[in-house]
Amino acid sequence: MLDKLFNRGQKQDEQNTDKEPVATTTREYKPTHKKKNTYIVNLRTMTMPGAFELCKNTPLAIAVKNGVKKPQCGWVSTTEFPNPGAAKLDMLFHKAPEFRIIYGDKMSQTIIEYLDKETGKPALMVYPNGHIQSLIPDMYAEQVFNTRLNHASRRDFIRQYKRFAELAKIVSPLINIRNQEMQRAPRDNDAEYSKFIAELDRKQIERAKQIVATRQNQR
Repeated sequence: MLDKLFNRGQKQDEQNTDKEPVATTTREYKPTHKKKNTYIVNLRTMTMPGAFELCKNTPLAIAVKNGVKKPQCGWVSTTEFPNPGAAKLDMLFHKAPEFRIIYGDKMSQTIIEYLDKETGKPALMVYPNGHIQSLIPDMYAEQVFNTRLNHASRRDFIRQYKRFAELAKIVSPLINIRNQEMQRAPRDNDAEYSKFIAELDRKQIERAKQIVATRQNQR
């Protein structure tokens, strides 16, 4: 679906290049200026990962919005982000430390919200684990991308998503290892289960650090 989404979006951008008017005023008033909100959330405020998995939204504390730091007041300052994307991100962050190491602390907590080109309301949300979610009822993400985002937002979406997708491709084998190992977890004994998880986390962290070190040496 994403390959089609990228290809159609790029083709549509080429077709619309001469059709979109260019204002002569300052950049922020141009019709083609990307419309989005970038959130860096503080997932560490969540003490029960997955608690809202079956709900419509998951409350997350926003640490930074569009480069501006927000006051941290625990649950008082949380904002609801739509599931399943928010719940999946919350679970990954807390239960797969390899995800945090591969992505880095900032990237692993970054959520991007694209706005409707006409109404300015939230239209499409992208989570760092690669989950794309339509925020417009009865519209798929591909439809929103092709019809509700302006030229600059589509270009920005592709650039941002590719960054997330590159990291997701790296961490995916580690997540597969974790899932396979979890099949052996002694779930009938709490003490043994906790010991098993701690050892699994240690191994996964070591694997992730080796990958990060290798990537840095290749640059």
